[in-house]
Amino acid sequence: MEEISFAFFHGKAYHGYAHAKENPELIFYVGQNRYTTKETEDSYLDQTWQKQAKDELGPIVEHFFPDSFHNAVDIY
Repeated sequence: MEEISFAFFHGKAYHGYAHAKENPELIFYVGQNRYTTKETEDSYLDQTWQKQAKDELGPIVEHFFPDSFHNAVDIY
């Protein structure tokens, strides 16, 4: 983790962003859930799957839509 913040006015919770030691380009959220029990959660899996989807599905989209300037692959 590079920096940790405390949101005093927005739920009184700690939050920040981190990156995996082996993959510094993969940045993900880490913080306390301000709506429930203040348990710590992160978006590591979401960001990992997002990158995998882009790497695997992106070329397929580009193949079928070569003239498309804007395309995106999202996982929800």
